Amino acid sequence: MKIYNSFKITASMGELHELLNEFQELVNDAAVEITHERYSDLLAAHEYSTIARKLSIEHSSPLQNYLKGGFSILTGLYYKIWDAEQKNKKTGLSLPQFDFTCDVVIYPYQNQFLLKFFSSQRRYLDILRTNSRFQEYDYWDDTSKPPHISQEEWEHRSIVWNEVNQNITWAQSGYTRELYTGLKPLMPNKLKEIVNQRYSVNQRVEMFSKNILEHRLAEDTNWQDKKPLELIQYIKSPNAQIALDQIKVEIKKHLVEKYTIEMLSDN
Repeated sequence: MKIYNSFKITASMGELHELLNEFQELVNDAAVEITHERYSDLLAAHEYSTIARKLSIEHSSPLQNYLKGGFSILTGLYYKIWDAEQKNKKTGLSLPQFDFTCDVVIYPYQNQFLLKFFSSQRRYLDILRTNSRFQEYDYWDDTSKPPHISQEEWEHRSIVWNEVNQNITWAQSGYTRELYTGLKPLMPNKLKEIVNQRYSVNQRVEMFSKNILEHRLAEDTNWQDKKPLELIQYIKSPNAQIALDQIKVEIKKHLVEKYTIEMLSDN
C-alpha cells in the first residue's frame, strides 16, 4: 500500500530544486539499505527451505527459479529483486516489500509550494519529516481531523487543497518527480554485514524451529481439526518447548553459522 502524505514548503524555485536534489540523494541511499535488507530476508528464507527439505519437509526456495544454470546465490538474489520490481511496474500491483519507488508531486500555491509524497517505504517519509523546511500539511475529506490540528486550520487546509486539486491549467496542476533512480548493484560485503546482523544463529534457530514445528503439526492428523490460531498459540506455549528443543538439535546440524562471501558466491 502506498503511503500518501502532504507537505508545505516555503522556498524559492531554486531552493526547492536544491531541497529535492538533497532528498533524492537520501532516498537512494536509503533504498540501498532497504534492498539489502530484502536480500537478507530472501537469503534466510532460502536457507530455511534448504534445511526444511533435509528434514523431509517440502518447501520451495524463493530463489529456486534464479539459481538455474549455475548462477550464484548473489546473482539469484539480485535477479529475484529485479524481477519483482519489473512485475510491479508492468502490472501496477505493488508488492510493498519490493517497491522502492518514491514520487512527489509539486504544486505552486501563492508564494509557496505544496507537495504530495507517494511511496511504499515509510523510511523515505521519515527522512522527509526530519527536514524542517518540509511542514506536514495533510488533509483528507473522508476522515476526521487529527487531534493536534485545530478545526480552523483543518477547514483552511480543505480550502487550499480543494483549490489546488481543481486547477486544470498545466502551470498550476503540479508536476511529478520520480526520486528513486533504480536498483543498484548488490554489494556482497554490505549484504554479509546486514544478514549476519539481522539473522544471527540464535535468531534463525528460533525462527526455523517454530516454522518446522508448525509444518509438522499441520501434517499431524491429531492437529488437522485445530484452528490455525490454536496451533500458533501452542507453539508459543511452554508445552511445545520439548518438541522445539529437539528440532533445534536437528537444525543445527545443517545451519550456516555465519554467512560468508565465499558461501554467497556458490550455487
